[in-house]
Amino acid sequence: MAYAGNAQVSPKFAKDYVGKLATVCGRITGTHVTKSGKVLINFGGEYPNELFTAIIMEDDTAKFTDYDPSKFPDDKKICVRGRIVDFKGKPEIVIKNP
Repeated sequence: MAYAGNAQVSPKFAKDYVGKLATVCGRITGTHVTKSGKVLINFGGEYPNELFTAIIMEDDTAKFTDYDPSKFPDDKKICVRGRIVDFKGKPEIVIKNP
C-alpha cells in the first residue's frame, strides 16, 4: 500500500499522488449533483477546468447526515482523504464516509 504520508496535498499537485493514499486540502470551486445522484466537489477551477474532484457516490450520500456536501459554498476550504485515482486524465478521490 502506497502512502503520501501525513502531508496535505494541494489540488494542484494531486495528480502527482495518483495511486497513493493522501489528504487533499483546498478551496471548493464548484459542486454538482449528477442525474444518477453522485455529488462532485471540484477544486482548483470550475468544470471542465478543475484540478481535482472529490466524488460521493449516490449510495454513500445518505451517510452525510450532519451536512449536505452538494451545498458546500464555493471558496469553502475542506480536506478529503483517500486513494487518489486518475479518471480521464484528472485526479479524484471517491469519498465513502463523512
